[in-house]
Amino acid sequence: MAGQRLNVEVEGGALSVWHFPKPEAPRLIFSHANGFNASTYRQFLAPLNAHFEIIAPDTRGHGLSQFPLPSTRLPDWHVFARDLVAVSAAFEPRTTVFAGHSMGSVCGLLAAGLHGLDVAGMAMIE
Repeated sequence: MAGQRLNVEVEGGALSVWHFPKPEAPRLIFSHANGFNASTYRQFLAPLNAHFEIIAPDTRGHGLSQFPLPSTRLPDWHVFARDLVAVSAAFEPRTTVFAGHSMGSVCGLLAAGLHGLDVAGMAMIE
């Protein structure tokens, strides 16, 4: 699976995003669990690239994202949800499926339910 790292601007900074292109294929946005990063899931995502374009961001404070989480406690995970919407909007529109693990699942659900992430389906992994 040959991918590339991109920086995608979001509110307050930029996220490092793995992008595994597959022209004309539906898109899969994958969001990792707390304390992990997108690279952790490369073996898991590799077979899916045969069927999907894959976008997997490192969330704020994780992996190669370019800005840390604030030192004070976050009141909720809506900032991560808004980031997923911004990451999706950075690419041309196409049919999108969302998948996430643990915190990533919840943030995807928030993004789709409250922040306008347009998805055709979701897979939430715990």
